Amino acid sequence: MKTFFILLSVFSTTYFFGQRPNIPRELTNLLDVPYLERGYSGEETLGGIIRFDKFVLINTTIKDQPVEIYLYINTTTGAIATRTEKRATLRNENFDIDSKDFKLTYMSPKGLVLSFYNRLKKGVLEKKYTTMNTEIANYTPMIPASNYWIFKHSGNLRTLPQNFVAYKYKAGSSESPTFLFCGYPPAEKLKVSKMTGYSGIGYLKTDRAIYMVTEMKPATGNSFVAVKWKEVNISLNLADFQSAEGEFYTKAGEEIEKEQNKPAKIKESECSRIEHEIAVEKKRMLTEQQDLLSKTTRGNMLNDSKVKNAMAAMQDPTRGLIQNRLETELRLCKLIDRMNKQSTTELDKRKKECLETQLGDSADATAESEAIDAQYGLNKVQALPKKRDLYKKFTHKRTKECMKVL
Repeated sequence: MKTFFILLSVFSTTYFFGQRPNIPRELTNLLDVPYLERGYSGEETLGGIIRFDKFVLINTTIKDQPVEIYLYINTTTGAIATRTEKRATLRNENFDIDSKDFKLTYMSPKGLVLSFYNRLKKGVLEKKYTTMNTEIANYTPMIPASNYWIFKHSGNLRTLPQNFVAYKYKAGSSESPTFLFCGYPPAEKLKVSKMTGYSGIGYLKTDRAIYMVTEMKPATGNSFVAVKWKEVNISLNLADFQSAEGEFYTKAGEEIEKEQNKPAKIKESECSRIEHEIAVEKKRMLTEQQDLLSKTTRGNMLNDSKVKNAMAAMQDPTRGLIQNRLETELRLCKLIDRMNKQSTTELDKRKKECLETQLGDSADATAESEAIDAQYGLNKVQALPKKRDLYKKFTHKRTKECMKVL
């Protein structure tokens, strides 16, 4: 009787939960992702070696052109790197850092973004990397948010050259993309937790297991399909590349220092007080620029609020409003001085009127800029769009008539 209950227990467990299939050893190895299992375990620092242990080749279409995305994954740190080229342009997944066409974008979960590129300058190959990207790709675009449920669709498919079994999953909304998952178990629904990958392709952690996402098909637009997935041992030494920012900051710092040390050439006149104020303001702005440049080098732009604010402050067009007001005041002072010493023309009168209007507008814009600063406090990033709108309004306020006479 005891034996019967043991057998019944085994039968019931198998019946209700299913028997684990014989998973290929290669798939087991590919699904080993310490970053998703145990969490973040450190990040490569500048000057070190960047390593990748998984490689994925992705096919998609961009602007009606078939392209390949080479995706590199470090499954220990969660960092990725990508290269995008026209279909069949790259011969293999290895890094040819001595090629003039070498390009690579690296992204870490903590927000470090590095763009590597080579260029020929006067016949000499220069290898550079930059952290100040004008375009920063989303780390895991087209993936449902964490703690989001996705549901299995009927039918099994085969994926990748290894012919692994795969399952279709989709969130509840009709506009949600459809994913092809490879792994075990094929649960009826999964709760999304975390991912490392690019454009919907990569490793996804759920409440049941870690899966390989081998295809992402949006409701509209182009699909991303993994056509190769394998273990690799590929690395990149940052010491082989020069920091483009370092070169930029050095030159910018030298220029600022040079300007700061320039003696102000001010002749004694009715307007020399204003000229002195302009010289003081120029030095203040140069010192501020130097400080902002320094702050942008102490972190990364994706998740360091100090760096973001420093970058936003550097792009703030209203920073020059005080100098603009002083320069307008100087022009007005010189015009009035000349008008007091010689006969006044109608053109002089129109110039004076326009400069006085411009001076008033400049003072109003400065007051509005200070109000925006007071509203947003230290959050320069949120304040920047408002500052841009303000500056646009200020510059557009000048009439065509005044632009002709000034």
